[in-house]
Amino acid sequence: MTTNDVTLNLIHLLVQQKIITAKQADALFQQAQQQAGAAAAPVAAPVGPGAASPPTIGSAPPPVPPGAPPTVRVTYVPEAVKQEIKEETKKELIAEGSLPPPPASVLPEWLRGFKFDGDFRFRYERVLYDGSNSNLFINYNALAQSSTPFDISSNQLSFPPLLDTTEDRTLVRVRARFGFTDALSNDVTLGMRLSTGSNGGPVSPNQTLGTSFSEWGVFFDRAYLDYHPLAWAQFRAGRFANPWFQTDLMWYSDLNFDGAAVELAGEATPTLRPFLTAGAFPVQNTAFDFPTFDDQKQASHDKWLYGAQVGLSWLPEKQFLVKLGAAYFDYVNLEGKASSPCLAYLVSIACDTDDTRPGFLQQGNTVYGIRNIVLPPSITTPSAFQYFGLATPFRDIDVSGRIDWAMWNPVHLILDGEFAMNLAFNKSAISSKNPVNNLDANGNFDGGNIAYMTKLTVGHPEIKHLGDWNVSGAYKYLESDSLVDAFTDPDFHFGGTNAKGYIIGTNLGIARDVWVTARYLSATEVSGPPYGVDVIQLDLNARF
Repeated sequence: MTTNDVTLNLIHLLVQQKIITAKQADALFQQAQQQAGAAAAPVAAPVGPGAASPPTIGSAPPPVPPGAPPTVRVTYVPEAVKQEIKEETKKELIAEGSLPPPPASVLPEWLRGFKFDGDFRFRYERVLYDGSNSNLFINYNALAQSSTPFDISSNQLSFPPLLDTTEDRTLVRVRARFGFTDALSNDVTLGMRLSTGSNGGPVSPNQTLGTSFSEWGVFFDRAYLDYHPLAWAQFRAGRFANPWFQTDLMWYSDLNFDGAAVELAGEATPTLRPFLTAGAFPVQNTAFDFPTFDDQKQASHDKWLYGAQVGLSWLPEKQFLVKLGAAYFDYVNLEGKASSPCLAYLVSIACDTDDTRPGFLQQGNTVYGIRNIVLPPSITTPSAFQYFGLATPFRDIDVSGRIDWAMWNPVHLILDGEFAMNLAFNKSAISSKNPVNNLDANGNFDGGNIAYMTKLTVGHPEIKHLGDWNVSGAYKYLESDSLVDAFTDPDFHFGGTNAKGYIIGTNLGIARDVWVTARYLSATEVSGPPYGVDVIQLDLNARF
């Protein structure tokens, strides 16, 4: 077979694999013929009725004469090989002058470091309450966020805001997020992301549909600078993704953190990789003019979270990973403080610890009335306006681990576990504050400070392609004051702590970066009045 035949077959293969068009191939073949003609005498093309037509690209290649070696036909070329052939062919043709060089980028320099990403989730959710549930669960988050305290005196003839624990609900929800990162320099990256949701709390990225077609709210859920001067050191400041190695026991998977964090990780040996993470995060800032309707302003009572975690990844062999982490988290000023004696018989009167009430609650943490209300004896039936705060401080130790065995690679067997304990919990101290929830049938405080979770996953660790799959089962146990209920999973027991139960789920890829999810979450109370809830979720997910 001549060089010209080889060139023709190669160009024909590129056309079959849709790497170049037939028109481009004809131009390349004519160029090759001209170059070949410069090195050898031209051969006159046969003419006449029986003469063969010159070969054209896009049609079948010319028949091989008798005795000639057979033509090798390639029916499949892997994508990686096609790309390599395409790039190498381009480089050679550009070097020979057969193709013009690619045009210079039209993007300005400051735009060339941008990377965009986003995701979308459409969810059908069914909430099923147990028929034996109590119907008297007060919504303490609504009371805490109210601009006016609640009257707990006998003058109050209406109920406080109550949670729904008896009537089943159906929700259709959407979560949509769009973000970017920009490499400002070799060691500084800017990141931002927009998300659906609401400003009602840190664990609400969903937009519930059915609002008379009103427009959705969109918020910044990330905005940060990332400084990575060394391969093993990273500093972040602003609002960024969860920096801790954990399951979703303590932190909801969509929770982002405000503040600053440093992450150090490097190889100690080829199989051991230690890491250290530490950070400081403002949780709640005192209103600048607190109390608003009082000429006597009060000092700040800002709330902070300080945390540190050490851990180790061990990779004894290519298909086996063990990762362990131990952490300590200290919440400063998170608990509610009892006020000095306060004449809170008018709704407009402010007491000196009103700013210690929580900025956000889900449900489960123990609360108590933080106002030390003193009523004037001159009023026979005075009102008593009260706010509620957390009854305990939080200083959590946390141990988490993962075993990842790619025993049937790419199918993995993954075991996750986490255990947490609130070291600041003191049952007798809480009881002395006369808490208003987490009480047994005799009215005694019945909360606890332990939380743990275990989860087994079989399948692909991440769903990326058509046919990727995984199934999982998990068990959670969270006593009332083990964790801060504001930041836990809002789907399990419909959010918060004082819950135990299981989760089963599955994911299936239906296209590249498109997959469906089905989950069933069943949970009930650990202590206190009966409160059981099952949640069914069906999701359609996509990302880019």
